[in-house]
Amino acid sequence: MLFADKLVPYLRDLQTQTEERYQRMVEQIRQAEGVTEEWKARDPMAWVGRMNALKDQVEEIILHELIME
Repeated sequence: MLFADKLVPYLRDLQTQTEERYQRMVEQIRQAEGVTEEWKARDPMAWVGRMNALKDQVEEIILHELIME
């Protein structure tokens, strides 16, 4: 019981931090690479493909950081 009382809050905090980092990184990379709303309007399929690749890239970075730390 004592272990669970500490584990659950820790995991919730870790999840919150990870989700916030993921959103920040996606936005930063999206802006740096010029993945804009104009691009989305002009070529939606290419935009979706790039966003999916970008999100996969960010997920790999975060998973690597969590495992390697």
